[in-house]
Amino acid sequence: MSGSRRTRTGRRSASVAAACAAALALGLAGGLLVRALAAGPEPEPPVAMRVVSAGPARLEVPRAWQTVRTGRTSVVLAPAPPLPQRVLVTVEPADRPSLIGRSFRTRIRDRSPRPRSVDVAGHAAWEYTGLVDRKGDETLDVTVVPAREHVVNVACVSPIDDAGSMLWCAGGIGSLTVGDAPTLVPAPDVALQLQLPRTLARLDRARRDERAALGTTHRRAAQHATALRLADAHADAADALRPVAGTAGEPLVRELLATAGAYRALARAITGPSAPHLRAARRAAQATDARLSAAVGAVVRKPLQESAVGTPEQAPAPGDTSGGRWPLILLLLALAAVLVLLARRWRTAPARPVRPAEPPPPARTRPAEPRWDAPPPGLTARSAAGAPRSPASSR
Repeated sequence: MSGSRRTRTGRRSASVAAACAAALALGLAGGLLVRALAAGPEPEPPVAMRVVSAGPARLEVPRAWQTVRTGRTSVVLAPAPPLPQRVLVTVEPADRPSLIGRSFRTRIRDRSPRPRSVDVAGHAAWEYTGLVDRKGDETLDVTVVPAREHVVNVACVSPIDDAGSMLWCAGGIGSLTVGDAPTLVPAPDVALQLQLPRTLARLDRARRDERAALGTTHRRAAQHATALRLADAHADAADALRPVAGTAGEPLVRELLATAGAYRALARAITGPSAPHLRAARRAAQATDARLSAAVGAVVRKPLQESAVGTPEQAPAPGDTSGGRWPLILLLLALAAVLVLLARRWRTAPARPVRPAEPPPPARTRPAEPRWDAPPPGLTARSAAGAPRSPASSR
């Protein structure tokens, strides 16, 4: 009986020890799992990329994007063939404040779309979403990245019924370069700032040459022709800057037109009979020249801001499993299964009846030693009383 009791006690102790060990391991696995979950999701494997060209631009795009058509300054890609969605990349001059290329402006209905600032492969960009073509059959999401000499346009084209289906378009571009030129931060006056150097250089040459000729010649016919050439030079500069002027360039365009008008008035006064009229025309031309210089200084004073290219994040090494959670999850499931089996074993074990403890057998007592004066065994009291007394005792 005592051996079976010790066996049951040993089994129960072993089960309790196993349960405690499983609970301890379960707690450790749970802590590791919580730590892994707090570290964030596992990084996705890198997407295979390839390089495509559009003029001076080089773009790294997913290898799954198939090339449909290429041009001198453009490329058409199919991101998910055979679906009809297309990605159009063009390199065009910045000839409007919106920075949208002419090939797309002539295609859409909206003449004054509003952009939002986005990031394309680490470059600051503008994105115009939900543009509808003139026929009403397609929607375009156009992203523009300005550079020193060009603007990279990335248009995501979808059927009108699938508007918004291309959730991963310009964001799929891995890298972007436009020759050796840095990209710029989009702004309403970027197109104006890009156009100003060329336009003002031509105007400065004309002003320098024609104003010098106007001061040296004394023939009225030559002075008249020179004044008209100065007027045309200022008018041409206004025409070149008007499309890209925007709000920032409007004062400059007004002063250019005012200066052109002042030189035309001077040309008429040169051939006229009135000397006071000629002197007044010269003073008016000088005044407009001063205002024009101030307007040019107000616009040119603002420098262009280059876009800081962010460093792309590197994917983890193929053998790096520090962020993996599957081993921890499997360990957690195994420990949970062990606990379930132990609990089921305890629940389904038959209950043993409780037996009362048997009383111990009576202890065997050793008989007491007879006293020295006790009668011998077997002698009764009566026989002892009737026995004859010895003579010595009767005395």
